[in-house]
Parts: sequence; structure tokens; C-alpha cells
Amino acid sequence: MVRKVLTGWVIAACLAGCAAQVGQEPKAEFDVAADDAVIGASEGLADSATRPTILGALESGELGLGGFTRTKKYIGFYFDANEGDEITLETTPRNPVDLDTVLILYNATSSGRPSGASLAVNDDISDNNLLSKIEFTAEATRRYVAVVRRYDRGTSGTFGLSLNITSHSEPAVCGGRGGVRCPSETQFCEFAPEDNCGRSDAMGTCREIPTAFPRNMHPVCGCDGETYTNPTYAAGEGVSVDYEGSCSAMCPATGVSCSPTCPGSGRINGRPCHRGNFNERTCTCEPLADCRTLGCESEGTTCQLCWASYACIPNGAVC
Repeated sequence: MVRKVLTGWVIAACLAGCAAQVGQEPKAEFDVAADDAVIGASEGLADSATRPTILGALESGELGLGGFTRTKKYIGFYFDANEGDEITLETTPRNPVDLDTVLILYNATSSGRPSGASLAVNDDISDNNLLSKIEFTAEATRRYVAVVRRYDRGTSGTFGLSLNITSHSEPAVCGGRGGVRCPSETQFCEFAPEDNCGRSDAMGTCREIPTAFPRNMHPVCGCDGETYTNPTYAAGEGVSVDYEGSCSAMCPATGVSCSPTCPGSGRINGRPCHRGNFNERTCTCEPLADCRTLGCESEGTTCQLCWASYACIPNGAVC
């Protein structure tokens, strides 16, 4: 009797499982036009592809993390790229591991929100891979935004979004004797350590101003004479790094070391103190009314250090 009951249960379970497997429908083929129609119908809504929840900026080589909720079914990350850059975006499921995502790329406003029609859309990398991936060549130097949602527009699950940008164009140069500016307001002039912040007419390289910042403590002195938490924070203010460490060890724009500190941070009227207004004896930044700033009126004389001050000394004379 027991054997007959067990046998009947096994058969029933098998039939139920087989019926479920036979009745399971394959995933419908992704229709870009139909999806665009749904997006268009939802335009203007608080939670839609054109008004997603923006989680912040992505830099090339970074991984952005996002999660879906009832009020956040569309998640966006923005980034900057130059014309001709090769952009690769790819989603990675975190929970559940078989999360099915759709990835959409737009032009972005300065605040990172979608602008205009979509530039590219991808549902699945392949028939056996539900991840989303977009490879796109930037059509212009501007800001872009990638929007991620579930295939079924569900309200749960977490994912990662990776960004990689390959540039084949040479960066623009800046600085120098003519004070050449970078072509974009989103760039700043970065100088190599040996360029001494562009002094002596050295040329720098235009770099994008970062919008994402690490929290590590690595103090640097900026070319503006201010101390920043790390090089990225300096770049975020459009400032190149002068040297590592606090600015207190050396007076900006003069290269003169003062111990223990440089009084007044080596600045005068909010601007870096240059040698013409820098008293190297007292390590203070002050307007100097001597021949270093006023020059020498008499011909055949030069401004020289004489005892504790500077004076116009006849050429060849000894103080």
C-alpha cells in the first residue's frame, strides 16, 4: 500500500514538472521600435527612461553600482567623452545572478540627464547571455548618460555598470607664453611635475575635470597655492598639482622654502605671490617698494642685494 502511494506521488510530481517545462514560453524577441514607443509614452513621468534616477558620474575603468525599487526602475550614470572615443558599456548582474537588463545610451545635459532620442539600445549580448552591452563611437565631445532597467521593468535586483573609453586622439595642449586655453569648459590644464605649473612658459595638457572623487588622503599642493585632499580633488577644481604634500612647506610661485611654514600661504590679495613681491629674508608675501619692483632710474646701475635690502648699485661696484 505504501509503495503504491509513493509511486503515485512520484508520477504526479514528474507530470507536474514536465507540464511546467513544456508550458514555459521562450523570452520574446526584443523589439527596439516597440520599446521606444513605451519609452515615448512614459516621457515626462517621474520614473522613466527619459527621467531616470541619476546615481552620479562614471570614469573610464570604473564600475557603477545600482539597484531597482518601486520608485527607481530606471537608473542612470553619466560620463564625458571626446569625439571619436570608443565607448564600451556593459552591465553585470549582482542579485539575482540571472538578472535580465536593458541598456540605453543618450546624449546628456550638463546635469547628466537624458537629452533627445536614444543613441543606442541593447537587451542581450547573445541568446545565452542576458547581460547588456553597448559599443559606441562618440559623435561629439560632450556628456553622455547610460540608463539601465530590467527587461520586464521590474522593481528589484542589483547590478553593476562598467565603462571603458578608448581615445585615439591626441589631447590638446595649453598654457605656455600665450596662455593657451583648453577647447572645452569641462577640461583643465594639467602640468607635469617637471613643468613647475607652467612657469618658464612650459606647455600643459588638457584633461577632463573629474566628477567622481576617491576618499583617500594624499595631500597635494595645487598650482593655485591651495592644499587639496588628493590629486583628483585638485583636478575637480580645475587645478594642476604643483608638488606632493601640503603647501605650507614651500611658498607658491617662488620655489622658496620657508621653515616651518610660509606666512600668509605665500599669497597676496588672493593671488599667488611671485618673486617681485616676495621678501625672501622674512619669508613673507608683501608689496616691496624697492628696486626689484620699481627698477633703477640711473643708467649703468643694477638692482642688487646690499646688506639687508636691495639697492641700485653701479655696475661693477661692490656693496
